[in-house]
Amino acid sequence: MFGSRGPANSNPFQRASGELGSEQSGVTSKSVAPSSLNGLLFAGPRDPNIDLRDFPLAPDYEYGSYVFEKAIVEECPFNWKAFLEIYLELYHVEAMHPGLQKWVDPDNYEWGFGDRWSYQILGIKDGLKSQVSPNYQRYRDTILEYSGGELPKYGTIWSILYPNVMLEWYPYCLVVSTLIPRSPESTTNVVEFYYPEEVQAFERQIVDAHQAAYAESAVEDAQICTRLQRGRRALWLAGEDDVGPYHTPHEDGMIHLHDWIRREMGQRRTA
Repeated sequence: MFGSRGPANSNPFQRASGELGSEQSGVTSKSVAPSSLNGLLFAGPRDPNIDLRDFPLAPDYEYGSYVFEKAIVEECPFNWKAFLEIYLELYHVEAMHPGLQKWVDPDNYEWGFGDRWSYQILGIKDGLKSQVSPNYQRYRDTILEYSGGELPKYGTIWSILYPNVMLEWYPYCLVVSTLIPRSPESTTNVVEFYYPEEVQAFERQIVDAHQAAYAESAVEDAQICTRLQRGRRALWLAGEDDVGPYHTPHEDGMIHLHDWIRREMGQRRTA
């Protein structure tokens, strides 16, 4: 095991690069030699270098130039697919994230799709001029002070390597979230935080502010997922199903996820 001050490819976690339904569901694997991608280690039956060979945002995810800060492990009372469905649609941002919706512009975005990946780039909202969340306001103030007032390149980038690895870009931070299904109603989420070495060592105000803003939105997402799980369980107990229509383009990421799952399971979309 490596210390948290080392480079990204020296962190103690290996993401499982498995198949849907694969037994490679743990965070580490002793039986498969790990693969390295942009400073991250993956263990499992698939090679992320092949799965992400046509992923155009690789330069934005150079984990090798970042250092590992910490990891948190969250036990979630909902299905892993519910988490991804929220992650891969944009309607909920304005409805459920008062701080985040003043940071990113959910009407200014770009989707990108590959065979085993997708990304969503969100632009900055109104030059970060207004904010209602103290956590996001502190994050804004610290990064603008550090950059001399220069706005970040993006508001955020949320990407996924199917089936369960999320790669997240934020100003002066990269995050990896790995979902581990435990049962139809429980999921483990391992969240790793990485920062540029100078920021991690000497600009702790940015690290602390980012993690507070991230935690705020994570709590809000968990509330949505829990409600979604309860609703689906109630329908299941009643012997009912209610899928509703897709709404494009805000839900294009969800459509891509569902099509990928159906393809992997040998099914066809029926609605």
